[in-house]
Amino acid sequence: ERTGDEKYAETLHMMLLNIRNWRRNKYGGFWHMIWTDGQMWLDSLYMGGPIQALYAKKFNRPEFIKEAANQAIIMYEHMQNKDTKLLHHAWDSNIELPWADKQTGLSSEIWGRALGWYVVSVLDIMECMNPEWKEYKYLKEIEKEVLGAVYRYQSKKNNLWYQVVDKEDFPGNWPEASCSMLFVYAAAKGVRMGIIDKKYLDKALDGFQAVTDTFIKILGEELLITGVCVGTGINDYEGYVNRPTSVNDLHGMGAFLLMCAEIARIK
Repeated sequence: ERTGDEKYAETLHMMLLNIRNWRRNKYGGFWHMIWTDGQMWLDSLYMGGPIQALYAKKFNRPEFIKEAANQAIIMYEHMQNKDTKLLHHAWDSNIELPWADKQTGLSSEIWGRALGWYVVSVLDIMECMNPEWKEYKYLKEIEKEVLGAVYRYQSKKNNLWYQVVDKEDFPGNWPEASCSMLFVYAAAKGVRMGIIDKKYLDKALDGFQAVTDTFIKILGEELLITGVCVGTGINDYEGYVNRPTSVNDLHGMGAFLLMCAEIARIK
């Protein structure tokens, strides 16, 4: 859009064809990676969802945005914890891997950043949709339910979210920066779009203040984002809480910029 150069359009056409032809499990869900046979991971919705939605809007290809919505719906219908209403990090639709529950195929834990990418992706996809579509209306109900569940786990001690979201008081668990930023962004944006109740805005602003007070450091002219979990595969509880953090990890930098841009609209 900025350059008008067709070479970028050609690149997008090639990329989106690759997404359209991506391998799927028997339910129609995209594999997380080319070698993760039958597996869906929450984080991959952000990798393939919003870009499909933007492409559909730009090039008038509604089938792409409906596919993005469908991937979010498949995740919701197969990966949600029926008790907490949160979504598990991963699902093995083949129910073969050691980490997969023998009945559901789900991984054992609710990992913060993966869930953050999910609630962010749903809003980004909806932003490009016709509000009259049945898929939009279904995604709206999904987002209200899942984000409402997320905010029930915002810590009353520090207004942040923990690495394993629903186990704040378990040994070794710790507040994690990137998921906290994504949850703040999602609530602020959800209120702006009229998806969730305005009461969440105060909670999001409390989270924004907690994030900046806890994780953001200024060193001379440098802004440092701390407390960001490094890239992570599927783990048990101990595996998640023992993951290292890094400073200015790009997962955190991206989440920080998204959060600040959305909060700036409010301010």
